[in-house]
Amino acid sequence: MCTDPTLAGTASAARSGERTPTIEAMQRDVALANTYRLELIKYLLAIAAALFAFTVAFRPSLSRVDLPWAMWLGWTGLGVSMVGGMFHMLGWDHYYKSYRDHDWRHADSNEGKRAGRAARQTINTWRRVAMLLQFGGFMLGVLGVGVFAGANIDNVRKAEEGGASRSQQVVPAPTMQAPVPAAPGPR
Repeated sequence: MCTDPTLAGTASAARSGERTPTIEAMQRDVALANTYRLELIKYLLAIAAALFAFTVAFRPSLSRVDLPWAMWLGWTGLGVSMVGGMFHMLGWDHYYKSYRDHDWRHADSNEGKRAGRAARQTINTWRRVAMLLQFGGFMLGVLGVGVFAGANIDNVRKAEEGGASRSQQVVPAPTMQAPVPAAPGPR
């Protein structure tokens, strides 16, 4: 028997045979799942964008570039992941809007429910394609960047090898002082 009042009506209480979950518990579970899904999509988008930006900034510091196809593969995969992630989030937006556009507006007819189910089936197909592009592109991008980084780890320019890299060069700041006039000579 479940004596914890916070678990009463949840899935763990239902498994113990006490009673079925309440609508509040089910809504809380759905809300938690939606939050997890949204955070996963956002984190993958942010990591893909950061990895893309880092690798774009990293390439000029190489003295020699080995396996350039791996970098292009990584960039392509990360770009596909970012676009797929945006369409994945858009797909969920349209999925939830379909309840408003079909089921709620035509609540008194079965036609609205039928149209809502058909719309969600189409939306789910496109959303799943976007999800596969996001996850597959991310894996392909990380693989490409990893292969490129592994092949070029020893090609990073060092200050003592070919001069300072662009970020390590020291350029004197311009001054606003006028030149000092020469001292007058003897007459």
